[in-house]
Amino acid sequence: MLHNPNVKPDDTSVLEPYYRGGSDSTTLTWPKLEEYGYQFFLDGEVYLHVGEPALKEVLDLLAEEVWMFSEEDNCKILDEPIEGEGYLLYRTTDEGRALLDVVYEEYHRIFMD
Repeated sequence: MLHNPNVKPDDTSVLEPYYRGGSDSTTLTWPKLEEYGYQFFLDGEVYLHVGEPALKEVLDLLAEEVWMFSEEDNCKILDEPIEGEGYLLYRTTDEGRALLDVVYEEYHRIFMD
């Protein structure tokens, strides 16, 4: 995945309005959350090498039940990871997939090369 150099990112992340977590939202890595969120929108799953603790930290944020699917309740975008030999497999939940379908419906910042 590459950021499209011809498109200036917006000042606010497309995911930020859906976040209800306790962390200070200004300190979260929104560009990485958007990038991985977009990959989950495209494929529904991501394999992560176990030697990538910084990226695991980002994906674990998507696995917390702090994302707004509706006004009534929170949801987790990702299930807990499945451990394989040398990798972690993250998959979207049904509610998380529905949320990503709304968030990334007309997304324009990232393209596949």
